[in-house]
Amino acid sequence: DAGFGLAASREGGLAGGPTRLVGYAAQGTHSCIKRALDVLGVGADALRIVPVTDAFTMDVPALHAMVAEDRRRGLTPWLLVATAGSVNVGAIDDLDALADVAEAQGLWMHVDGAFGAAAVLSDEVRPRLRGMGRASSLAFDFHKWLHVNY
Repeated sequence: DAGFGLAASREGGLAGGPTRLVGYAAQGTHSCIKRALDVLGVGADALRIVPVTDAFTMDVPALHAMVAEDRRRGLTPWLLVATAGSVNVGAIDDLDALADVAEAQGLWMHVDGAFGAAAVLSDEVRPRLRGMGRASSLAFDFHKWLHVNY
């Protein structure tokens, strides 16, 4: 509570607190992430879009620079959204490297695994999902790879 000003937010909402929360997600992250920040009351503009590499994965050095710059500006980084199988191209972020960043920076790491987390069942793909178990939360959809109806 002391770090995020949650007590003050009880009256004035998140905007009434002493901090301005920001989160990070790679370019190409599912649009529901931005909407979630809106619904939470943090504001859709609190989502910082991190550039991607040539493999469409989050650029970790760019993330480091963005977090440092936001802290310098007095903002409070609190969320890192990693992707385990992006919807557009199936890209899997370096989840271990991102978990290291989240741990070092005190960020909540959410993994959007709706499209690709089930690949952990594949001996071939499982190594690319190393780090998923270090996430603070995980989105997982049974209806995609596992063909379970809604």
